[in-house]
Amino acid sequence: MKWKKEQIILLAVIAALAAYLVVQKNGRTHYDLPSVAHISPKNITKLLIKNKDSLITLRRKGEVWVIEPQGYPADKGIVESLLVDMGGLTLTALASEAGNEAVYELDTGHRIEAEAYEGDKPVRKIEIGKTSASGGHTFIELDGHAGIFHAENDLRRDFDKTIPDLRDKIVLKIDGDINELILTKGKKNLTIRKTRSAAGMKGKKEQAKRETGPKWRIAGKKPANDARVDELINTLSNLTCDDFIEGKEKKDFRAPLYTVLLKGMKTFTLAIYRGKDKTYAAVSSESSYPFQLSGWKAKKIMLDFGSLTAVGN
Repeated sequence: MKWKKEQIILLAVIAALAAYLVVQKNGRTHYDLPSVAHISPKNITKLLIKNKDSLITLRRKGEVWVIEPQGYPADKGIVESLLVDMGGLTLTALASEAGNEAVYELDTGHRIEAEAYEGDKPVRKIEIGKTSASGGHTFIELDGHAGIFHAENDLRRDFDKTIPDLRDKIVLKIDGDINELILTKGKKNLTIRKTRSAAGMKGKKEQAKRETGPKWRIAGKKPANDARVDELINTLSNLTCDDFIEGKEKKDFRAPLYTVLLKGMKTFTLAIYRGKDKTYAAVSSESSYPFQLSGWKAKKIMLDFGSLTAVGN
């Protein structure tokens, strides 16, 4: 009898467990995730990003994105990432059918609201909460649908941006060859010119001599340190700043510590000034706004003239 009693208890436990699993399964399939249509990033023309402290407007103008109303150029890579997030939004699970916004950092004090437009038509709006413990999903609310959902990717990290974060920090971009550099430090100048191309030289001996000679010469006479000159041009060819200087205009800066003028098909200029907290202020011909350079970056540019002369000259 005892064995039969144990059998009955065991069967009851199995039945209860089976019922529980059925309920759990039904609980998972009880809801249908909203159908989220793909939106091509190239069709999105405006993005709004809002939190409790700010509202940022990003607008496409031709091939570039700008931050409005300031008109600042936006970082192309960051904006493209946001467009992919909005256009390719993927929901993976329902996290909560009830409210509980504060638990998921979707309350008004913590959430980030993002809205995408095609022209003047809003095509997607989401509210972004905290990232899941795994880091691969984010808790969100989708406009027009009840509930809190799991969405793929760390949307919180992507959209938790300020205007300085979103600005394009490329302040000097050099296209084409440079043939001449003029460096100014205080009252001293140094001119470095590229030697004439081997093309057009008469005679094989003269051509061979030119090909093996210095690439750069100082004021057309002394050979320059080719590696140092090339390194300086490389540093300036795609120069990014650390931040922009708010409340100042380029005309507000005078008496630079160091200036670089580069000549090619186009002329480029960079001027570096005293800054604050081990940084330097600077302006360039390729940026409408004054900006900051870190100390190490500025020192890579403000080279001692002697270091640009070839060894032994």
